[in-house]
Parts: sequence; C-alpha cells; structure tokens
Amino acid sequence: MAKSYGMPEQSMESVSRLAAHHLKGILNNGMLLGYTNDMISYYIAEKLYFGDYQKVNSIQMMGGVDSQASLFGGQELAVRFQTKLNGASYILQAPLMVKTSTLKQQLLREPMIYQTVEKYPKIDAAVLSIDKPSLLPGFRQEGELCSKADLIQLSELGAVCRICGRYLDKNGLPCNAGINERIMAIDLDVLKELDTVIGVSASIVNAQSVISCARSGYINTLIIDEALARKII
Repeated sequence: MAKSYGMPEQSMESVSRLAAHHLKGILNNGMLLGYTNDMISYYIAEKLYFGDYQKVNSIQMMGGVDSQASLFGGQELAVRFQTKLNGASYILQAPLMVKTSTLKQQLLREPMIYQTVEKYPKIDAAVLSIDKPSLLPGFRQEGELCSKADLIQLSELGAVCRICGRYLDKNGLPCNAGINERIMAIDLDVLKELDTVIGVSASIVNAQSVISCARSGYINTLIIDEALARKII
C-alpha cells in the first residue's frame, strides 16, 4: 500500500513508485514485462532502473498508435521502458480501437502486429492501470474515442472498470459490448493465464473499479494508495 497525497498526481506517482519497487524484486534477466499505455506505466518506467548487466524485455499489451503525441503514447513509452530495462521493446503497431471487428481481424493477420500479439502468452509479469471509465459523451481516454452508441451500451451494461481497454461490470465480468470486438489489446483470457498480473490504481474515485477488478480474477497483485484502501474497506 502506497502513501496518499492531497494531489491526485502525487498519489499516482506514489503507487507507481511502489509498483516499480515490486517489479524490481521479481524481474530477472531475460524476462518479459507487459504494460499498458497510460500515466501509471509512464511513472513506473520513470522509477525503474536496472544495471547494465541485467536485460529485461518489455511489450505493450494494448494499441498505442494515436494521432496526437503523448508522454504515455505507444512509441514514447516503448523507448522509455527499453532505456530503463536494457532489453528489447515490442510495440503493438495499432490504435487501441478500430472502426469494425472485421478491420481488427485483418490487422491481427498483419505480420508486424501478429508477431507482437503472439508473444502475449509468454509474458512473465504484467502491470496494468485500473481506472473508472468515463461514460460522458465525447470523453477521450488514451487512444480511444467512444461513440455515443458505445457509451450508451456501456452505461446500460453497468461498466464500472476499465483495464487494457476492456470494460468490466461491478461483479468483475466483462461487459458484452460491441466495443470489445474492436479493441486492439491482449485478450482477457490470455491475461488471466499469466503468472503475475499487477493491478495499480490511485484515488478514491476508482474504489468501485478496483473492487470489480479484484473480483474478476484478472489480477493477482494489487497496489493502491492508503485513501483508496480505506474507501474500499
């Protein structure tokens, strides 16, 4: 459990620092670390450090190609993790969401994308951000722009948690929404089979999201800040 601060960004840095410390204790030479494209991963990468003698590979678990530059965009994060871990950095060369499920299947057959996706079951440790989805019309989350129809459907299905671009209800079950068929990210079934999956979150606004994620079985390690822990309890 990490220390909470008055400013949300400080609390986010606090949980990221603890997550980086935890990763440093479990990652060994030649391992593969999976991560999501978000501010949590940005801070984790910032606080990770391995000596030159140790090389850990990293891989994006969700599409990060976007029309706008960002500190936690796909290319930027990949370079940051590669620099800090001294290993290879694998990129999912796709946006987080595409227009149709047919386009998604076509992209998954592209060698550049397929070669990354086929490495997902080999991830030794994964770290992901647990967030409360905003279902406000036109609200933009990293790499994604939900349509009004998507937002209405997610709201009707009771979406309270967002991990790896996918949405869960209060019981931790995946929302059976059309948007899931268009998300370019690690399959939740694959995520569930990984040995080590670390969920990271900060701020009391994410309380219901963390409960949902804990119930889902997709994570086996949880790192949150003190205020969020008190809210959950």
